[in-house]
Amino acid sequence: MASELNVGGIKATGNISVTGSDPELKLADTGGSTTFGIRGNTDQLDIRNANSGAVFTTIDSTGAITASASGTYKLFNDGAADATLQLGPDTPAATRSGRIAFTNSSVSKNWFISSNWGTEALRIAPSTAGGGTTMDAPIATFTSTGLAVTGAVTATTLSTFSNGINLGNTASATATTLDGYEEGTFTVTTASDATGALAGESGEYTRIGNCVYIQIAINVSTNFTTNEVGGLPFAAAHYTAASSWRTLGIVPTQSTANVPIIAVIGDGNAHINFFETGTTAVHAPNTTNDIYRVSGFYYTNDAF
Repeated sequence: MASELNVGGIKATGNISVTGSDPELKLADTGGSTTFGIRGNTDQLDIRNANSGAVFTTIDSTGAITASASGTYKLFNDGAADATLQLGPDTPAATRSGRIAFTNSSVSKNWFISSNWGTEALRIAPSTAGGGTTMDAPIATFTSTGLAVTGAVTATTLSTFSNGINLGNTASATATTLDGYEEGTFTVTTASDATGALAGESGEYTRIGNCVYIQIAINVSTNFTTNEVGGLPFAAAHYTAASSWRTLGIVPTQSTANVPIIAVIGDGNAHINFFETGTTAVHAPNTTNDIYRVSGFYYTNDAF
């Protein structure tokens, strides 16, 4: 199809060529004050203000479009449909991504927002290599399941976490790092006692770091031979101190006897032992005391 130029009622058909040193096609409206120019400029095309010479947009021989420092791009529609700016191949390809580069000549690091075809993610990454053209490892990655951040996340105020905080429960060698939290229930057992039986039991725990808070209740239906119950969610930490016992606290029961009972945990054990204070006697859970309640905390070296 032949090219056609129609300016002011003058029509020209065929190929239209404007040649010379920095050739320019100027467009002006009689009702406006600005003349716009489309100018060839050494292997690139400039769209500019022909009055002042200020360049708005440049298209080079590779098809790259560059805005001037004061240029503004707007994407809009007539309200009939959503406006779309597409970055990347027109037909999705397995090894192609779209990205936006933010460059600044006054600093040594540029930034990219890039799609990642390999993980179906949107990444934010700095660029320090290749003159600011090569992406470094991303500092933030958005996927369909959420946000992954590399490095520190800081904020002046953290007001609310409606979905809770997942610490990941990965051990840290840093003393000031809270590296684990867990809460749940456990089943209190007779710890293989030869005769003891429980008509009912409950066990709850909350672990923060290496500290385990527990609360249990047992209803003894058959007298025990030994002085222990088991089922703790984590074993007690093992120390080399003179005493290997760790006191949980006084144990309330249903008995009216005035002999206090204490609950302790031995080093490295996951069960509770009962003793009667003021005597050297162990205390075997029995139907006279009936219901025992234990609460307290201990330390553990067990992994989450």
